[in-house]
Amino acid sequence: MGTTRRIARFLVAGLAALWSLSAVADPAELRKLAHDFYQWRDAELPVQTSGQGGHRYDDRLTDDSAQAITAGRDHIVELLAKVKAMPTDGWSRDDRGDAILFQAQLEGLDFFGRTLDQTSTDPQLYVSECSTAIFTLLQKDY
Repeated sequence: MGTTRRIARFLVAGLAALWSLSAVADPAELRKLAHDFYQWRDAELPVQTSGQGGHRYDDRLTDDSAQAITAGRDHIVELLAKVKAMPTDGWSRDDRGDAILFQAQLEGLDFFGRTLDQTSTDPQLYVSECSTAIFTLLQKDY
């Protein structure tokens, strides 16, 4: 089952890369992908978002179900493939730098999600989630 899931992830990543190559990439597309990713991340990690001052999701905890974890990892793999496939030739130095930094951030999330798998190896993850959620609500400016 693990091998099948890996193959499916690579197929999705490959299709996303091919789709991205057929489209003309520009910095606005990268900014939209990044904006959508950060909105998605904030919704997927509500306690972290609250800790950073965004209190839209104070009524939730992170969904650590197997389905949510797999969907999140698949989303990151797909987005990483799109960003890697974007041709940045002709972009300004700042835009190319943004692409490199965003790609590095996604690669870090992909690597640690695959390698460390904290959701199944670190019981403190769940304790920290609850204690941080309580703390961020206590420090909230009302």
